[in-house]
Amino acid sequence: MKVLPFTRTLFILILLVAGAACRSEEPAPTAEPTLLATATEVAAMSLPTPTLAPIVEATATDEPTDSPPASPTPPPSVTPRPATPTRDATATPEETPTDAATDTPTPAPTLPPATAGPTRPPATAAPPTLLPDPVLGENLLPNPSFEGGHYLQNNVAELQLPEGWRADYQEGPTGFGGQAWDVYVRPEIRVLSMSFLPPQEHGLYIFDGSQTVKIFKDAGAVSARLMTDVDLQPGTYVLEVPFFADVFESISNGQKFAPNDPNAGEAMLFAGNTGTGWIANAYNTRNVLTHTFTIDTAQRLTVGVGFRGRYAIQNNGWFVDNLSLRRWQ
Repeated sequence: MKVLPFTRTLFILILLVAGAACRSEEPAPTAEPTLLATATEVAAMSLPTPTLAPIVEATATDEPTDSPPASPTPPPSVTPRPATPTRDATATPEETPTDAATDTPTPAPTLPPATAGPTRPPATAAPPTLLPDPVLGENLLPNPSFEGGHYLQNNVAELQLPEGWRADYQEGPTGFGGQAWDVYVRPEIRVLSMSFLPPQEHGLYIFDGSQTVKIFKDAGAVSARLMTDVDLQPGTYVLEVPFFADVFESISNGQKFAPNDPNAGEAMLFAGNTGTGWIANAYNTRNVLTHTFTIDTAQRLTVGVGFRGRYAIQNNGWFVDNLSLRRWQ
């Protein structure tokens, strides 16, 4: 067993103390204390102070601090998808029918009055005379009774056009007066079904199917045309347009009073650069106009009907339905 120097010295001191105790009856020689002190001093001087190893407390190694998981990015807020618009969703007036489809062809812009369509002959032009009992082919007009859908031309709520058709109109001085109200203004056009007309008016304004087109303006002069495009082969064709002239100067107790001027309300047909010219209406009743024309080459032709109210009377209005364009066989 290996004894450290300090332990050995301590053992010697214990033996000396024990020996002194055994001789306790004898007076201790004076040298003993000195020896003891000397021994003590020697012990104090010779014994090296043990160097204690520093106590190192085990420090628990901190587990690596994981970075806190990134907060999940909140999903983007979902913007509600707007309802699929229809062509009638734009400020559709109260009387706009809702039971018709609303597929919208690309509308043509309103043409400037100076270049709009064919030259319009004067009101004195007479309609051509059709030979009796002609043999005519099938109707070549698209959606001729306006039973299809409708759309808002140029997104204008007042211009509700039947599918396959478009309109133009004049604005500016009428040439029939010098008053502030003697100007053409934009008309209103509606596709009306039976549900928007009183039952007693169905037979007056609807000539085929269940819908009709109304072109009108209250207290305003108007000049407008309803038209479409057709591809035609060489031959002779007959364009026919029935309409009801709802033109009146005043109304009292449900009775409409026609204008005094027989030319206050007029209509005309056109096909390309040909036409009937303006023809006076029979007021508050059904009218039928026809226009016969011939082409020598295959071509795409613009055909249609025009209506004109010269004066800003109480109502300039026309109901038109069941148009036809047929080739003379």
